[in-house]
Parts: sequence; C-alpha cells; structure tokens
Amino acid sequence: AKPLERRRSERFEVNAELAELEPGSVAYVGNISEFGVFIHTRARLPVGSALDLRFTILLDDPVVISGTGRVVHHKDEPRGMGVAFANLSAEMQLRVIDAIAWHRTRIASRRSMRSPSATKVPSPTAWSVRRSARFC
Repeated sequence: AKPLERRRSERFEVNAELAELEPGSVAYVGNISEFGVFIHTRARLPVGSALDLRFTILLDDPVVISGTGRVVHHKDEPRGMGVAFANLSAEMQLRVIDAIAWHRTRIASRRSMRSPSATKVPSPTAWSVRRSARFC
C-alpha cells in the first residue's frame, strides 16, 4: 500500500546539482515548501529536535534563508529528514515565498514551451486552405 500523503503544500526541488555529489558527502536542502524543507543527510537528528537553519538556494542569484526548525520525519530513500519551519522572520518568510514563486514561474514556462498548442505553427498549406475558405 502507498503511504498516506500528509503534505500541506507543494514541494519544489532546489539545489539539484548537489545531488550529483557522492551520497552522504554533504548535507543539503533538496526541496522547499512554504512550511519547511527536506535535508539530504546521513546524520539525522531525532524527530522533534529543534535546529538552527541556514542554507542557500541557487536561483538566478544565491538566496540565503535562516531561522529555526523542527525535525518532523525521517526518510531512508533518499536519506534525510523533513524539517518544519518554526520561527522564520518576516524577511525570511518573504524569501521562501519568493523562491517558491521563482520555481512556479520556471515550471509554468517549461510547460508552456512543451505544450503542442504553444509550439504548433500551421503549415503554409493549412494556412492557405483556411485563408482560401474565408474568401469563398
């Protein structure tokens, strides 16, 4: 049976280039939502542990986010831990929202570029048939 999905909001992959490193060689944030992050790491803190967060998200320019969080779950594949934001300042909350908006915009632009209707250009023959039909 598939595990129950308990996410409260959409996750966005971040720092994908770090996934190419040897597993466990570095701890890094792999996805972000408005409520927290997933940290890829071998060394997991116990669920319920409080921690200070400071991480960089690579967007058009690097964005640093810092604050406190609480470990809410562990995962084995990929190995790491989910951390809920506890007390982010207003400035840090805005950075998180901006990062999510940046990712949503990129996803939407990729989808529109792949959409057949967005890239389909009528052939000259189809155009001339439609054009001719208007004048008949």
